[in-house]
Amino acid sequence: MFKCFTLGVCTAYALATREVNFIYEQVVAKNATLLLLKFDEGLKMNLQELGTVVDIDIKGSLERFSNFEPMYIKYLKRFLTEPTYAALKEAIAAQDFKGIETQAHTLKGICGNLGFTTLFDMFNKVVQAVRAGDNDLALKLCAEAEPEVQKVCDAITQLD
Repeated sequence: MFKCFTLGVCTAYALATREVNFIYEQVVAKNATLLLLKFDEGLKMNLQELGTVVDIDIKGSLERFSNFEPMYIKYLKRFLTEPTYAALKEAIAAQDFKGIETQAHTLKGICGNLGFTTLFDMFNKVVQAVRAGDNDLALKLCAEAEPEVQKVCDAITQLD
């Protein structure tokens, strides 16, 4: 569970007034140093804070959703239950490269529409690798995408 605070008084106040277990990591985002705190309790983040935790094109995605933020958030949360990633993992386990291509292509579209830039690029590379017949690279790229998918899902669960 993530919550971002700018360094300074807000961080000191938040830490002084709450007893929390945390791990922190300094992150540089948009010319501002942020302190990323991982809390054991269920803190929520807003859409803008989500952009400090994952690589997401919020502005472009909101335009695709007619700048209607509630609908965009609804579809971001649907990503958590999207069955395509599970289908991709099944295709990987079965060494079904046509299935890997199909599922990665679907995920590329979903991630593109939701603005998950890094995931879009990763799944695009998987599709290209399978189409080029480089199945070992495709499997390697799928393995590299897994932590990013988990990071995105973890962040979405904190979205308010």
